[in-house]
Amino acid sequence: MKRILVFLVAAVLLVACKPREGRSFETIDYVKRIAADTTGAEFGLVRGWDANGSIAILGEPEEAVYLAESLMLSDRFNNISGRDANDMLPDFAGERIAAILDVEHAPYAQYIPGMETVLREVTVRGVLAALDTVCRLNSFNEDALMGKQRAKVLVLGSSVTYSCGYADVDTLFKMASRKIPVVTPVESMLSRAFEGATGALNIGVWADETVIASGSYQAAFARFAAARKDLKASLSLFCPDQEGDAGNRLLSFLDKYADGAAAIPMSVLLLDDYGVNIPKLKEQLDEIRRMESPEMVDYNKLLSPDFRFVDASDAVVSDIYQLLRKRNLFTHNIAYPVLDVFQTLTAGEHFVLVPSQTKNIPEETLEFIKENTTAVQKHYAVQGKH
Repeated sequence: MKRILVFLVAAVLLVACKPREGRSFETIDYVKRIAADTTGAEFGLVRGWDANGSIAILGEPEEAVYLAESLMLSDRFNNISGRDANDMLPDFAGERIAAILDVEHAPYAQYIPGMETVLREVTVRGVLAALDTVCRLNSFNEDALMGKQRAKVLVLGSSVTYSCGYADVDTLFKMASRKIPVVTPVESMLSRAFEGATGALNIGVWADETVIASGSYQAAFARFAAARKDLKASLSLFCPDQEGDAGNRLLSFLDKYADGAAAIPMSVLLLDDYGVNIPKLKEQLDEIRRMESPEMVDYNKLLSPDFRFVDASDAVVSDIYQLLRKRNLFTHNIAYPVLDVFQTLTAGEHFVLVPSQTKNIPEETLEFIKENTTAVQKHYAVQGKH
C-alpha cells in the first residue's frame, strides 16, 4: 500500500510541476521531500486536517497583527442572512483567531530579489506549524510542548508570499488530497476587481516596492485575465510617496500612473496597504470629482466614471467570512471571538512556533500594537501578568 501511495503522490508531483498557462512551475525540494515520505509527520499534518480549528493568519508581524485585529472587531455582516449589514454582533463570534507573527524572518524584503526559494520554504514551514496541534513553549527545550488548535483556514497575510510559497503550499495540499482553504490579499482583491467587470478593466495596485518586485500581482493578474478573455484588462503597479497623508499619497500615485499608463482611465485601485486611511482617500477622490481646479480636472481624467477602491483588509475579512459560510466552517458557538498570538523563534537550523510574549518581540512591533490595536494589545497585557 505504501508503494502505491508513494507512486500516486509522485504522479501528482509530476502534474503539479508541468507548465501552467505557458509558465513553468516546479515546487521546492522541501515539498518534494515531504511528498516522498507519506508516512512522515509533516505529510501527516496535511492529511490530518479537518474542518475544526482556528483561523490562522501568517506573515510579517504588523500585517498579521492588523488582520487579526480586523477579524476580532469585524461587524460588517448580518450573522443570520450573511448580507452586508452590521447587527451589533461580532462576525466571527465563537471563532478562535490565531495570529502567527513571523518575527524571525521579517522583513520579507530581505529575500527579494535573489532569495525567493528561502522564503518559499519559510512559508511552507509556517503553514505546517499552523496545521500542527502542538507548539513549543520555548526555543531551547524540544520536550516543552503545549497544545493548540490546528488551523481550519489559512491566511497568508503578506502579498509577497503569493509568489514565494503559495503555489508550493497549494501543490502540497493537492498531493495530500486535502482542500484546505487558503486566503491571500492578492486573490481577494483581484477577484473583486474582475467581478462584474465588462469591456475594459484597468487595475491600479498601490503597494510597496517589495510586493511589486516579488511579481505576486503580475502572476495572479495573468491567471485572472486568462480566464476573462472577454475583457481588455491592464495592470499598473506603483508605490506612492511615503510622505504626506493618504490624500497626498493618492495624488502621488496618480502622478506615477499618468506617466506610466498612457493616461488610460483607471477602473479600480487595489490598496495593498493595511491601515491606510480610507476616509481620507475618499475625501481626496471627492475633491478630484468636483474638478474645481485645472489640476483636479487632469486627475479626474485618469479615473473612470465608476472608479472605486478595494481595500486589502476589507477584501480578506470578507472572503474569510463568506468562505466559512459557504463551507459551513463556523463553530456556531455563542461567544466572543478568542485570540491566540504565536511567533516564530529560531531553533537549530530552522524555527519553532511559541506563544508570543512581550519579551520575545521587537520593540517596534510592540509600539505598533499599542498604537493600532485593542484586542491584540489585551493579549500582551494578560501575558504580562504571568
